[in-house]
This record gives sequence, C-alpha cells and structure tokens, in this order.
Amino acid sequence: IINVKASDTAYKLPNTVRVVTADGKIKNAKVTLWDKPYVNINTPKTYYIKGTVECLSDPILVNLTVSD
Repeated sequence: IINVKASDTAYKLPNTVRVVTADGKIKNAKVTLWDKPYVNINTPKTYYIKGTVECLSDPILVNLTVSD
C-alpha cells in the first residue's frame, strides 16, 4: 500500500517489492514494469496499479491511496 496526501505533488512506485517464494522464504524482487494509469493526486481516491516482478509469473497489484 502506498499512501499519498492530496497536497503532495507526486508519488513514486517502488523499484523492489518483498515477495514470498514457493519455499516460504521472503526476498526482495525487482519490479520490471509498472502500468502507468492516470492518478489524480489532488482528489482522495484509491487506485490499483499493476506491476510485473522478475521472479513471479503473475502480476502484482499495489494500492495507491490518495487522502486529504
């Protein structure tokens, strides 16, 4: 979850995320691609942004929440 205030001027998506591997280990993995949806950070709303991670076959979904 990424939290942004409506007074902020920008947001940044992470370059790495923590993932749980098939054997139960936790590791940092590189995000190779983020979808670039339109995000209006002046209006409180929750956005769902899809990303591709190097060691996962399925995409991840990150919540970006803009609050007052």
